[in-house]
Amino acid sequence: MKKIIHLFLLFTVVGLVGCKSDKVNTETIVGNWQVTDAELKLNNMPEGAEALAGAMKKALLETKYTFEKNGNYSIEAVFPSKGTWEFDEAQNAIILNKEGEYKATRTYRILSGSSNKLEVKNDKGEEGYMNLTLERIKEGAE
Repeated sequence: MKKIIHLFLLFTVVGLVGCKSDKVNTETIVGNWQVTDAELKLNNMPEGAEALAGAMKKALLETKYTFEKNGNYSIEAVFPSKGTWEFDEAQNAIILNKEGEYKATRTYRILSGSSNKLEVKNDKGEEGYMNLTLERIKEGAE
């Protein structure tokens, strides 16, 4: 029994060390990112709206984010947007301040991250949430 416990602890420690992500900061975030996975949890959807959720996920997978060093961002998507962004270290989150006719502030809490991959969550409270996996677009790969 002790051997099983020791093996379990060993695999747990190795797993935790192997899953360690880099410290995310403003410099880590600056650049171009492609959404490579999306999970949508939309509450209070009308019956039969599963197709709408599927279409939303498909559109998200074609979305690109650009975070500039000067604090500007742009989103290439079905409904593009631009504005300013900041990294909030206390919340471990990216804050987007959308410009234009429909101004809005969105918070994307960073669940895990490295210089090439970010997993973020946009929690909309009772409406649901959106988890996104963003992968850095390598220069010349666009």
